[in-house]
Amino acid sequence: MSNILTINSCTNSKIKEILRLKEDYFFFEGEKLVNDIINTDKNIYCLLIEENFFNKITQLPPCLIIKSSKEIMKKVSSHKSPPKIIAIIKDFKIGFNIKQCRKIILLDNIQDPGNLGTIFRSAAAFDIDLIVLANNSVKLNNSKFIRAAQDSILKVPALRTNDIEDFIKNLPENFYIYNFSPHNKKESIKLSQVKSPSLLIFGSEGQGLSKYILNKNQTITIKQSKNIESLNLSVAVSIAMFSLYNNN
Repeated sequence: MSNILTINSCTNSKIKEILRLKEDYFFFEGEKLVNDIINTDKNIYCLLIEENFFNKITQLPPCLIIKSSKEIMKKVSSHKSPPKIIAIIKDFKIGFNIKQCRKIILLDNIQDPGNLGTIFRSAAAFDIDLIVLANNSVKLNNSKFIRAAQDSILKVPALRTNDIEDFIKNLPENFYIYNFSPHNKKESIKLSQVKSPSLLIFGSEGQGLSKYILNKNQTITIKQSKNIESLNLSVAVSIAMFSLYNNN
């Protein structure tokens, strides 16, 4: 059963509490995304709903419901134009079985939340089984990432690791491991030559992969014109995922 409160002041203690949750909780904004969240049966901590929009909601999950003023929605939202509804979730995970994975993407120290959001959308489109975020990669509750990823965050399993080598050691033995590096001079192969099941490792936008990782695995490249030095990371990853999708 839902607990419904009406709050109109941004200085209300409950609103202050919700603002403090932004560091660790997931804030999903907008009617479509919130409806998708409700339909997944995820454990929602709170729904913030603009008071004038409340009567248009046909499905209320069993959680704290706050009917809020426009000022509160603007205060809580990360968007320039605040939405009519926001869902707040403490923890958000999609289950997976590593033994059933055939296509895994590992991103090391990816810093741009917009790039990560684009990668998730492409991953959903090309049936990627798992995205691994290594070391200091963007947090999945980053508001810019959620805005860019939209409902793909509900479709693509993800996990974090601080030890790439340890993650690789725990993969099934039949996995093929590949690095992507446009600047690596080591003999490389084409995307069409990638075998399955496979793990593709991508470095950060600015630093790429460490020499240690580069020297451990086979390297793949994307053939491109010499008119540009390198592809945007999200574009490169998307092309690689598209190739995996068509090759397998």
